[in-house]
Amino acid sequence: MDQARVFKVVSLGLVLGLVAPVWATSELKLGTGTGQLGDTVGIPLTLTNPDGDVQGLVFSAEWDSAKLQGVDIVNGPAIATADTIVPRIADGFGVLGVVMQTSMGTSAKVIPASTTPVLVATLKVKALVPDAPPAVTVPITFVDGKYNTTQGGPALDNIIVIGANSIGKTDGLVLTDGSVTLSAQTGKFVVSSPVGNYGHAVAATITMTSPSDVQGFVAALRNDAGIKLTSVAPSAAVTGLNPEFVQQDIYSDTTGLLGIVMVLQGTAVKVIPKGTTDIGVFTYTSPALTKTDDCPNGRPAATYTLTFDDTLGDPVKPNVYVVNGQSNTPTLVNGTIALSSDPNELKALCEVINPPEAQLELAAGACGKTVPDATGAINIPAPITVTPGSAFQLGVYYRFPESVVLDATMAADIAHAIQGMSIAMTYDATAVTCLGTHSEAGTICEAVGVEYLTMHFKAKGDVGELVIGILVDAAPPFDGQYLPPSDDFLELTCIDFQQLTCKSSTFKFVDGITGAGTVPVNNLASVGNYSWPMKGTDLTADVTINVITQAKFVRGDCNFSAIDHIPSTGKSAVDIADPTAVVSYLFAPEWYKFTPKCLEACDANDDGRVDLADALTILKYLFKFGDDLKEPFNTSPGVDPTPDHLGCAGGSTACQ
Repeated sequence: MDQARVFKVVSLGLVLGLVAPVWATSELKLGTGTGQLGDTVGIPLTLTNPDGDVQGLVFSAEWDSAKLQGVDIVNGPAIATADTIVPRIADGFGVLGVVMQTSMGTSAKVIPASTTPVLVATLKVKALVPDAPPAVTVPITFVDGKYNTTQGGPALDNIIVIGANSIGKTDGLVLTDGSVTLSAQTGKFVVSSPVGNYGHAVAATITMTSPSDVQGFVAALRNDAGIKLTSVAPSAAVTGLNPEFVQQDIYSDTTGLLGIVMVLQGTAVKVIPKGTTDIGVFTYTSPALTKTDDCPNGRPAATYTLTFDDTLGDPVKPNVYVVNGQSNTPTLVNGTIALSSDPNELKALCEVINPPEAQLELAAGACGKTVPDATGAINIPAPITVTPGSAFQLGVYYRFPESVVLDATMAADIAHAIQGMSIAMTYDATAVTCLGTHSEAGTICEAVGVEYLTMHFKAKGDVGELVIGILVDAAPPFDGQYLPPSDDFLELTCIDFQQLTCKSSTFKFVDGITGAGTVPVNNLASVGNYSWPMKGTDLTADVTINVITQAKFVRGDCNFSAIDHIPSTGKSAVDIADPTAVVSYLFAPEWYKFTPKCLEACDANDDGRVDLADALTILKYLFKFGDDLKEPFNTSPGVDPTPDHLGCAGGSTACQ
């Protein structure tokens, strides 16, 4: 500041101070403030001037420079238009000189008279204490005749100037001191706000800021539902300090706590140094993306709050840090976790991959028998025809034409070499039952020397499941055997079944069944060490069992007594009434004529006709010691082994 400006301020107080009228209660007042170690605190300087307009003023105050450090004097609105403002701020004092107008003019610049305080300036001081409780109050005191606005200048008193009169303390100016109350800097816990992707671990870091060395702490967090707390751990910085006690608690998916004590006992000095330190890591997971729920657009982004919680534990353990054996409550700054769908992961998840078209074929039919297909181009398995109660063999076949190219990059010597197969079939368990045995005699498996073939089955309610596994070269020495390609169907195995009822049924090739096991099995062939689907429903893949439903009878039992009303077995049903029935059928008048229910039974000589010879055959058997009649005769009623045109329409059939 130049000497002229200083002179104006000093002169104002000296010249105008010569007149000393009686004044009322004008006041310069310092306010109060609060802060923590390191804070800059503002103290207001106000003026109340009921005695008249103020033309200028001088302010001078001091404080303990070991506790407060002067920073600045900031002009207030009351002196915003002043011509001359001269501040001085030092570590332990502050001085302010104000002259509202220094040049003559038509309108005077003043601080208008007021009975209410107006803000002259704000004194800025920095807190140098305390670094630990308790709080400290530091006075800021008006002082006269001690400080100046420039080094070497005259010491100044606190005054205001009204009507060219200088008014100081001795003239009635009220000087009200101020103060600053200082507390130890409060520690702070801050949890970070990480960003991550669904289905992946996301770590949130807790950072502690402390004005003093810390002997221990408790940090406890609660998170929103939708994410799951999976781990709580001290930070690398804390772990490196070798704390003697570490408590890591997860109370639920949404709550957890970390407790640290640096020294439990003894004289060792271990602390977390004052300042800012990462102290803990809380790790969270979320449900992974799924094709069903999240394709193709992904899961909407979401934000989950992480909140410090003072109510966790039993007993309750609030968030604290320990300094000099005393627990301190930190300022708590909460955080969030923001999750979204990873676009690359979503693309891979939702990409539609079409499986290769099945070009290898499976079929089922009669064991050891093939027939030309409808075009006559290839041979296919023959259908199966069985009778109720009889056993039969189900043949399982494959076809792999050499014209089929599975992979154009595959070496020629392996491109058509089947290394193994898995086959999965279903059948009607109410119509047939699997006997659990099989044979490879005469099949391609026998021809190439298949080393491993297994089968298991299980009836699951009305549906039976059959699983077959084939590995051609399964044991050393590995000679490279394989199932060859073929334009026609080649038989793999024959499986033993029994027909239970008169119901026809269908064998189907169905992916994903388990049979007697637990692993789902698909219809696949291994070629070139890769799996290739086999189609089993497109070409003669399903075989329908056609059940024969022929009538049962006893040969010679023309009146059908064994069936109708005389329970008997075999030839005991043939008696004198039967040749009579034959003669009555052939020669009796209409009103007395016998109508046989089963002409097959009346054909005693099995020549395909019913005539007098049949009556004589029965009589010869009964009375001339003739030979037994042809079957069915010696057993229970049965099916004609040599069926003909006569039929047995009125008799009992095998499926009644």
